[in-house]
Amino acid sequence: MARPGAAPVAAGEPVRAAHLPDRAYGADRSYSYRFDTPAGAIVFTGDTGPSAAVEALARDCNILVAEVVDLPSVMAAIAAPFGGRLPTAMDAMRIHMEAEHLTPAELGKLAQRAKARKLIVTHFAMGPTGDLDAIRREIRRHYTNGDIVMGMDMMEIPLE
Repeated sequence: MARPGAAPVAAGEPVRAAHLPDRAYGADRSYSYRFDTPAGAIVFTGDTGPSAAVEALARDCNILVAEVVDLPSVMAAIAAPFGGRLPTAMDAMRIHMEAEHLTPAELGKLAQRAKARKLIVTHFAMGPTGDLDAIRREIRRHYTNGDIVMGMDMMEIPLE
């Protein structure tokens, strides 16, 4: 993890910022950032799979903002043009989605282990059969520390 630095955000309010420059695995690069302010800490993940480094970065944050993938609905959508059967060539896509994205269960576990006080779920990767309520329920099975907010564009959430 890079050394946190301080930068003013508003009149005299220091913010320490830290980031994980990239994952230790996978061909794609993903960034995660933590901002510590006098009001609290917020952590943003990029596309990521289960990651001890992201968990450490998010430890005790007020808000964790993270992506989620509904793998069954995504894979069903990909398989639909092939009669519901995935071509062998799509195995790499499934492996990528499992390793470099968070399922609802993995997201819930990450937020729980990091002791995040609030989880904001964004960047919903799901097929037409995806169900946001089912995703929320699966996250909740693993995350009991705080609120779950299903993020929407232009939503404003106070840092508490």
